[in-house]
Amino acid sequence: RDKTLYESSPQWQPMNNAPKNGDRILVFQPAKGKGEVLIAFYNELCESFVNDVPNGSMLTPKYWQPIPKPPKRNDDVAAN
Repeated sequence: RDKTLYESSPQWQPMNNAPKNGDRILVFQPAKGKGEVLIAFYNELCESFVNDVPNGSMLTPKYWQPIPKPPKRNDDVAAN
């Protein structure tokens, strides 16, 4: 494995330092047997993180990290 790739990748962080400014982030939401990684943001009206879908549900995530930046060029993405 390329160790530098993992060292430069965003790391999961506790929710107590997650941004509460409306930015979208990745969150880890515990679920039965495993968990889910979702895109979420802090909703001031609910005073909670909600998943980024229409009528998003309130979440109780344990960890968060920034959403990675997209590739710089279209040809950097593998063709399907």
